[in-house]
Amino acid sequence: MKVGEKLKVAYIVSIAHGLDAWTYREIDGLENNNTNVSLFPLKFRAGPYMPEAELDIYWFNWITVFLFQPWYFVRDPVKYLTLWFEALKTHSLPYLLVGFDFARQMSKRKIQFIDCVFADHKFFIGFYCKRIINLPLSIAIYGYELKNNTNWVILKQALPYADTIIVNCDYNKQLLAKISGNAIADKAKFIRHFAEVPDKAASTKIKILHVGGIKSQKGHAQLFKAIKSLGELSDNIEVWVAGYPGDINIQELALESGIADKVKIFESIPDQVLELLYQQCDIFYLPSITLRDGVSEGLGFPY
Repeated sequence: MKVGEKLKVAYIVSIAHGLDAWTYREIDGLENNNTNVSLFPLKFRAGPYMPEAELDIYWFNWITVFLFQPWYFVRDPVKYLTLWFEALKTHSLPYLLVGFDFARQMSKRKIQFIDCVFADHKFFIGFYCKRIINLPLSIAIYGYELKNNTNWVILKQALPYADTIIVNCDYNKQLLAKISGNAIADKAKFIRHFAEVPDKAASTKIKILHVGGIKSQKGHAQLFKAIKSLGELSDNIEVWVAGYPGDINIQELALESGIADKVKIFESIPDQVLELLYQQCDIFYLPSITLRDGVSEGLGFPY
């Protein structure tokens, strides 16, 4: 890369409820530090952390994906057929087809680096992009994909192709070693999540803040049950719940737990509002629950 030239990075992401907060902040940081980011999303639904309007976003569609397949074959029939055979063998053909489309768009944008958020569908497509255009590939692994992956075969095949692997806790690095071996786990870089938590103001009640998707593995039920068990002592407690919608109805859960009068639900909120909640709360609650099907919270050590 020439002096003064900006690095061009492709982010393969999901915007299922806006971007994940940490991905949004990461992209913002890169954009402010001599890097141009292009987004290659697989899903889209509005949420509190939406990409900036000026950000380059490529929206793929299946018609274009299929129409260009003969063109990819003519350009390099040996590579095309080799990858098709591998994709059929590993039940990953849709990822390869989209990978061809993404790789073409990345070449047009002169992308120099590919980053995938989560070791799931995004990483599988990124893996094929690397095989097609041979760019450096990084993957951030956050936990759930090491417990309940949609395609273990292609995951194990793709991991050795990652030039950089990021994990957010030592537990996930241990899981990675069990799945792919110590050689892969040893090259993983350990970077913790962090939050800038302001000083809290004085308050009359004890305020417990839960931030995360409204999902079973996030431990809302366990928290509500614990507060209910306090009896009259819980009269001095408020629970604040912030997070995007998931598989549980948090209002119904609060009612069933008998503490609906103590629960305030904020759902999806932007950073500015979340900062105020961090400032005012007394306790931050982030459990790690392992469900019967093996799904667990990605951070921390599950019980």
